[in-house]
Amino acid sequence: MTDDFYVGYQPQASRSMRRWMAFTWLVIGAGAAFIGIALTAGQTPPAPARFEFGRSTEFEGAVELWPYPMLRVAGARLLLVLSGKYGADEAVRPFAGRQVTLRGSLIEREGIRMVEIEPASLTERGPALPDTADLDLGAFSLTGEVVDTKCYLGVMNPGQGVPHRGCAQACLRGGIPAALLVRDSAGVARLVLLAGAEGRPLSRQVAHLTAQPATFQGRLLKSGGWFTLRTGLPATAGNTAHRLGDPSPWLLSTSKRRSTN
Repeated sequence: MTDDFYVGYQPQASRSMRRWMAFTWLVIGAGAAFIGIALTAGQTPPAPARFEFGRSTEFEGAVELWPYPMLRVAGARLLLVLSGKYGADEAVRPFAGRQVTLRGSLIEREGIRMVEIEPASLTERGPALPDTADLDLGAFSLTGEVVDTKCYLGVMNPGQGVPHRGCAQACLRGGIPAALLVRDSAGVARLVLLAGAEGRPLSRQVAHLTAQPATFQGRLLKSGGWFTLRTGLPATAGNTAHRLGDPSPWLLSTSKRRSTN
């Protein structure tokens, strides 16, 4: 019998046994590395977003309430929220229409900004300057995914889709601003804030519609870098003909066809 076998009380295994064990562990290690790389490559890359958790920055601007609490700064509007899953409506209501300074943590994704504010830091500086009127783009029918803006803009990853459904619903019920995530024909994602026909928040009313395609009809407005759709309940929800991430039948260019006004 010439087969090698390992004898436990020997100081080392035979040379052929050592070579076989080294080859076996090399194959196992290479296989594990390949599997790890393959699984990583199949994952969705992290969103280009950031949340400056624990970092407090001072901001100055005019407080607006509708459709959601915002801080109007030069050429832009920053959504305002509280820590956790809560909107900032009650905290900033006494300062509506006033110029203020406040401190908070910046949340940002692709140039869209939000601030998780520290309510005690709100300080009035005087009356706010009047703002330009919203640009009315006309009547539209938009299909997309209802998201809570706080998680989508950078607090959670992923901040959308089925894995995030429970968190999104809790955030929206807590007053976090609601938006419709839509994609144009080029696949570019855009956020459209959802407001009632009179401009009031719709977060709690649409919380049950997260992680499924939903279609809303209404008037599309643009102001301070934000699109807002003034609408009612969705015309359709759970439309099986439209998958999340599909292009939405929406147009933002006046050179293209719109819905009938």
